[in-house]
Amino acid sequence: MVYKKNYMKKLFILVLLFNAFLSDAQESFFKGNNNYQAPTIFTPTISTTTVVSNISRYGASSGGTITNNGGSIITASGICWSSISNTPTISDSKTTDGISSGTFTSILNGLTAGVTYNVRAYATNSVGTSYGPAQTFMTTPTAIIPAVGDSYGGGIVGYVYQNGDPGYTSSNIPILITSTAPQGFTRWHNGSNVTTGATASVLGTGFTNTNTIISVQGTVTTSYAAGLARAHNGGGFTDWYLPSQDELNKLYINKNTIGGFTGTMNYFWTSTESSASTAKMQNFLSGGAITDFAKSASGGYVRAVRTVVLSPTTIPVVTTSTPASSISTTSAIVGGNVTDEGITQVTARGIVYGTTAGSSTYTVTTGSGAGTFSTTLTGLTAGTTYFVRSFATNMQGTAYGAEINFITLSTPIISATASPTSINTNSVISGGTITGNGGSSILTSGLVWGISANPTIALSTKTTDGTTSGTFTSSITGLTAGTTYHVRAYATNSIGTSYGPDITFATLTTPPFQAPNIVQTGLILNLDAANPASYSGTGNTWTNLVTGNAVPSFSISSGAYVNSDGGVIRFPSTGGFAESNSTTGFANLTGFTVEVWVKMAGTKGDYSPVASSNYAPCLFSEKVSGGTVNMALAYNARAWSGAANNSYRYTAAMGGWSTYEPTTNYGSDLNNWVQIVATYNGSVLKLYRNGVELGSSTTNVNLRATSVGYYIAHRWDMSDGVYGDYSSVNMYSRALSLSEITTNFNAVKSRFGL
Repeated sequence: MVYKKNYMKKLFILVLLFNAFLSDAQESFFKGNNNYQAPTIFTPTISTTTVVSNISRYGASSGGTITNNGGSIITASGICWSSISNTPTISDSKTTDGISSGTFTSILNGLTAGVTYNVRAYATNSVGTSYGPAQTFMTTPTAIIPAVGDSYGGGIVGYVYQNGDPGYTSSNIPILITSTAPQGFTRWHNGSNVTTGATASVLGTGFTNTNTIISVQGTVTTSYAAGLARAHNGGGFTDWYLPSQDELNKLYINKNTIGGFTGTMNYFWTSTESSASTAKMQNFLSGGAITDFAKSASGGYVRAVRTVVLSPTTIPVVTTSTPASSISTTSAIVGGNVTDEGITQVTARGIVYGTTAGSSTYTVTTGSGAGTFSTTLTGLTAGTTYFVRSFATNMQGTAYGAEINFITLSTPIISATASPTSINTNSVISGGTITGNGGSSILTSGLVWGISANPTIALSTKTTDGTTSGTFTSSITGLTAGTTYHVRAYATNSIGTSYGPDITFATLTTPPFQAPNIVQTGLILNLDAANPASYSGTGNTWTNLVTGNAVPSFSISSGAYVNSDGGVIRFPSTGGFAESNSTTGFANLTGFTVEVWVKMAGTKGDYSPVASSNYAPCLFSEKVSGGTVNMALAYNARAWSGAANNSYRYTAAMGGWSTYEPTTNYGSDLNNWVQIVATYNGSVLKLYRNGVELGSSTTNVNLRATSVGYYIAHRWDMSDGVYGDYSSVNMYSRALSLSEITTNFNAVKSRFGL
């Protein structure tokens, strides 16, 4: 077995040696043959470079024809180009298409607008690279300058500056814009001839001339040429001015294209001043002659102009779509429009936005190139104002569109819950202020309340008012006396419900005092113990509620406030009364009325009621210091009637002891509320009880012109008085009628259950 393996190895080696011998012999044979020739390999043949077509600002198409691969496989082919070299190579910009033979087309991208390029087709094999003939082309330029007669900039293009004009450069081209029609027919000066210094006449000087004229001639008005031109606001622009001499002449030259110059419009003012009294004016009807014309002449027309400077576009031109759409609480759709990509193509476009004007806190990119685009902003905060700008970026820089803003939807904005007013035992008035609807219509609004803080509309205790904006008022009813409540204004839209601040209030334990509707005419004294404004419940001052008269308030002596029957002053049997200071309340009157509401508990005096001597306990009495009393209203008056002991009668008495005293015994009035009224009209003294006349007597007493004051529950010259509860005391400077006394009775009686 070992022998066989060695044999096979030796045989294999012999075969290899034999093959090597044959190969060397063959090579020697061919080399020795003079007719042998090796294959020729060379670079490819490019017969043509296709004429450039589909030229735009940023691209074009070309190509070439490969007629021979040079005997070697083509590894690359395409187009190469350069804006510098006339013979671009593959070291410059190029496309790689991979075509190995025949005609091919290739697209050139990323070019710059308005630039001249040289382009050649190329093909590469193992030997090298060949090129086709060069073709030259220029990309589309970007500058778009309006023509005379075009609508532009709030008016009509009147002249486009040319090379050699003042202020013209290839990158800054002034455009003179005229208003669409003349502004009027007026004089040059503003009332008087003055030298303004506005003498410039060449292109580009009218704006400065106009400013100079206005600064010298005063406030801008439409009563003179420069003021009338400046007041024009076509297109919303405020930089209109009166043209200089050369500027107006350009309008004359182009007047037919511009339009608006009718056959009746002859002379037009310029802003170029000639002297203190003259300025340049041009005749548009007869050859365009420019003359010096009196500034005071009112025969000149005014056609305002303005100037803008346009530059060839280098960065993109972008507008921002407005308004935002599909606004929700957290998202909105916004967008823009790249109307011009500039010199180079837009590589990125999109939106920048934030919560302050001009902010770029957030960026959203939405593709590249020209045209409209939109995007959805997400993750926004409800009820927030966002400021948005579209942007576009090319190699020269980034341009932004005009800024817009929008507010994301939210629940309504409630700025206030009104402080409750008119608080009663079971009701109150409040309200709120809606300062915003959150971007969605308000469906309902009102007040909600409860005994716990921050009540919500889940409670049934709410009003529904339907107010959609501004301040509203709402009444809350059905409350419980003496209870503390929380109230909030609310408003609801499709997003939800918002609430105003939580306000607390407490209902009254008892109803608030309401002044009775008594007769007011001639009222000079109104004391009401039930009215906190008349008596506070403490102290010794009983305030007259009638102001601006001669009857002062009363001072209480030994009396006390009692919270009974609405509130009374109680004078004790041991002595007690109220008195006023010196007054002229009855001075020179021809009539009067005294009204007392009283619940008498008894009488007191200096003398025993069983004796036959004077005894006149008074409900109300004038003080006297010598002389006779103007008025007294007494109870149990033996002094005048000589009635039997303990015969309780009412008496009205006045100066000269003129009295009226009915004989009826009213002892049953003790411990019951009664209204007692005495009136005097200058001749008749009347007495009333509970709105019913008791009788009258005729007298003729002249009232004193002065008085030292008045008593309540006290006689004028002694301590006689009627003690008990006094509710109100009123005085009038005239005699009330029976119907008026009845009115007063009905106004107060419910206080005492009558």
